[in-house]
Amino acid sequence: MIMQIDPNMDMTSLSTSLCQEKVQSEVQVKLLKETMELAKEISSKLLEAMGIGQHIDTVA
Repeated sequence: MIMQIDPNMDMTSLSTSLCQEKVQSEVQVKLLKETMELAKEISSKLLEAMGIGQHIDTVA
């Protein structure tokens, strides 16, 4: 996603906007990592319960 920059925006507003965007991206990455770890854990437990978990590597 490309941020549209208003030429009338002052430096403080631009800096604040960029910082907010960076923080939002970092939070999204952290949540994605946590979601992927949870999905991996659930998949491993499901495969193990089916008796095939020990034969499949669930590394993504």
